[in-house]
Amino acid sequence: RLIRELLTQVGLPVRAAADGAEAVELFHAWHPRLIWMDMRMPVMDGYEAARRIRALPGGDAVAIVALTASAFREARDRILAAGCAEMLTRPVDEEALFGLMGRLLGLRFQYAPAGAPAAAPAPAAAASTLIR
Repeated sequence: RLIRELLTQVGLPVRAAADGAEAVELFHAWHPRLIWMDMRMPVMDGYEAARRIRALPGGDAVAIVALTASAFREARDRILAAGCAEMLTRPVDEEALFGLMGRLLGLRFQYAPAGAPAAAPAPAAAASTLIR
């Protein structure tokens, strides 16, 4: 939920899936540029969902980022082997999330000075994301 809230606050279109199977089905209908993939999900885990998305038309072009509680090297190797471009550990750090998203999608974010009123979000054409 935190990721969904952060991304919608900056004006990015977000769709969420309840499990890995739903994420694969959602990818059939909507091809985001980035997927935040929880690796532990019911029905189908994130490893299998990432592999299946990679096998679909357009699946090779999407950036998939694994969300995991594990920072161990073995977990990272398994995540990358499943087709994820990168991983982000939980709890999610807002700066790390936007930094990683910017790096993978070639985006730059402009931050308002502390205490400044929030500006209207920029157009959402720069990226689309799927969470799960």
